[in-house]
Amino acid sequence: MTSISSSALDSLYSKTQASTTKASDTYNQFLVLLTTQLQNQDPLSPMESDKFTSQLVSFSQVEQSILTNQKLDAMLTQSANNLISQSLGYIGKDVYYRGNTAYYDGKTPETKFAFAIDGDAKTSKLQITDKDGIVVRTITMKPGETTGSIIWDGKDNEGIQAKEGNYTLTLAAFDSANKKLSAYTAIPGHVQGIESIEGILYLALKGNSRIDSTAVLSISDPDDIALPPAAGEDDETDTTDTTDTTDTTDTTDTTDNG
Repeated sequence: MTSISSSALDSLYSKTQASTTKASDTYNQFLVLLTTQLQNQDPLSPMESDKFTSQLVSFSQVEQSILTNQKLDAMLTQSANNLISQSLGYIGKDVYYRGNTAYYDGKTPETKFAFAIDGDAKTSKLQITDKDGIVVRTITMKPGETTGSIIWDGKDNEGIQAKEGNYTLTLAAFDSANKKLSAYTAIPGHVQGIESIEGILYLALKGNSRIDSTAVLSISDPDDIALPPAAGEDDETDTTDTTDTTDTTDTTDTTDNG
């Protein structure tokens, strides 16, 4: 069954709606005060016309503020609807996105992460931690790598299969002077839905997580997920086994000639 997050529901009551309610309250209070003032003014010394006009102008400005907020709400709603309609193509697709939280289904034999390091790293390693902050797997990378991919076989440091859940990736890289370098990871995910929260489009991913759509680096069909392009990265060599597997079954005639 399709669901909607509490954050998306909260956005139904927008900040603009709250501003409209406040302006409406001010509008009603002003009307009550003006009416009361007119009812109780001294007939022998009525309110001066310039002051009365000034108050009417203020009254009109409050009314205009309410109408403006209502029109703004309508425009924002239409904009959000257009954004969702344009983004329907994301649903059912696989993506790579900037981030450090990855969902693992507990059975996939290989999960490929992408990375980028800002500088020449002498040492670098990727730590994968579970929801409790416990290090599940540490993967040491080759010195000098600045961009590329890391494959996780879904197992912990003891060779035991990791459980289903969300995992956090931490990429630590240091140069020859042991200075920490900025490092980034790209995470694979499967899009199951889209949400608009306060005008921002989010993608709902498998594993009950949500990302800003602007974090997406690549999008592809589920059977052909594409890594985000990395500058200077060589094409992977095809290591498919091409050994001749021709059937060599013995076909000697064993007919009885007796």
